[in-house]
Amino acid sequence: MITLRLRVWGLVQGVGFRFYTKRLADQLQINGMVKNKIDASVEIIVQDTPERAYAFVDRVKTSPPSPYAKIRSSTLEIIENEPIYKGFSIYY
Repeated sequence: MITLRLRVWGLVQGVGFRFYTKRLADQLQINGMVKNKIDASVEIIVQDTPERAYAFVDRVKTSPPSPYAKIRSSTLEIIENEPIYKGFSIYY
């Protein structure tokens, strides 16, 4: 299992980005979470096999889950010592 942190900037808050991300994660049975950050970005934590986790990240970045979202930039990192997620949640 791998844990990835994807941060995206652009038009990603107030456009349903978190809800569409959760729906996509639920459809693909991906574990993790999504939340808005104070700097107007969105943070997505993804836990799965490396192949599935990277495929999910690629899908979010290349075809944002919200039709109104526009990703201008993003960062991706592998993170350690993250708790184990069961399912996919929206954090507030």
